[in-house]
Amino acid sequence: MAILDNVDEDSLQFLLSWLEKFPQYKGRDFYITGESYAGHYAPQLIQAIVRCNKATPGSPINLKGYMVPISHWPNFCY
Repeated sequence: MAILDNVDEDSLQFLLSWLEKFPQYKGRDFYITGESYAGHYAPQLIQAIVRCNKATPGSPINLKGYMVPISHWPNFCY
């Protein structure tokens, strides 16, 4: 198993733990954005958050939006 196989679940667990430590941020609007490798990791984290929110009514992560770069943008310009 590669070290980065569980990045989405590890990142989700980090966010949930962080929100337990700092409860004043629970339920606030949450946006995800990034560049470079975020085009790979951000969608995985977004899917993990959506799964968590569906499985856990009242989830503390209020995902409002995301912005993910299009990888290899020049390949789409023709």
